[in-house]
Amino acid sequence: MPDPSYTRYRRIAGWLPFFTLEDRLYGVLVFGVCAPLVTLSCFLIFSPGNWSLGSLVATVLTGTVVALGTSMWIVTQLLTPLRQVRHTLSRYRDERGLLNLPREIDDDCGELMADLHSLIQHSERQRAHLETVHSIASAHADRVLAADNAAAAPHSDKVVPLRPAARAARSHTQPSA
Repeated sequence: MPDPSYTRYRRIAGWLPFFTLEDRLYGVLVFGVCAPLVTLSCFLIFSPGNWSLGSLVATVLTGTVVALGTSMWIVTQLLTPLRQVRHTLSRYRDERGLLNLPREIDDDCGELMADLHSLIQHSERQRAHLETVHSIASAHADRVLAADNAAAAPHSDKVVPLRPAARAARSHTQPSA
């Protein structure tokens, strides 16, 4: 089931005949600039010949405000995937949590989200592998130190203490620096 937060994005992206976000933003920019000019042209063409300056200014201002508001709304909707990527990265950094990013978006924003999802999954696999290697190395270091202590015990009164990392691995806590 598609994520409802992307419904407007998909609809707007479908209206704009561009693949990249950059081109879509350029299209919105052209709309924002041209809409007041089109409004003014229509007013001049379809208005009666006795139009006043106040009517002309009101029409141009109305067209400008409507175009600005519409452009801002469209840009906000087009930036939805980027906000989701930022939120996902923040959540991963803070909590190591991964949000489900949509994979059915087939433009450059969809590719960005798919790449981010793959990168986070790869990082998690690497982190798990490193933790396994670290625990194996710590256990081996404990055995080596214990063997050294056992070998040194009959010959001297000095016992080699365990390293802080080995003690931490033994007590299942993180080592203190």
